[in-house]
Amino acid sequence: RDNLGALGSLVRLARQLGAGRVHLELPAPDAGARAADAIVPWPEAKPSLLRALAAAPRGFAALQGVPFCVLREAPSAIAPSPPWVLARTRKLKAKHGRCLECPAYVLCGGFYASEHEGAYRLMESVEAPAASEEAAS
Repeated sequence: RDNLGALGSLVRLARQLGAGRVHLELPAPDAGARAADAIVPWPEAKPSLLRALAAAPRGFAALQGVPFCVLREAPSAIAPSPPWVLARTRKLKAKHGRCLECPAYVLCGGFYASEHEGAYRLMESVEAPAASEEAAS
């Protein structure tokens, strides 16, 4: 929580220092942040993450560890987690029935299992209509 507001500045600094790419990752349930009860719920973290992603040219910063469908505003900013992360977190994940219809089904790591939803609150972003869908109605 304490560093969310600084993420955009950190992404810009990484670019100035010559980093090739920056990966931001939602901590997994087996990470220290979860054990310390320091996971920032997605609805609270999302605005800061969007600002951080916007602080750099497209493709420089990517977000890993979230399902593709929770960031409809910037789906190209989500990158699949590396295979070693997917292998470690697979037992903590669960895909919902609606995931079968998604074109990103194979690449997407899915959601954390229901027992972790209270900490992450990712499903709120899926159940709410996207801004473009609201504008179309």
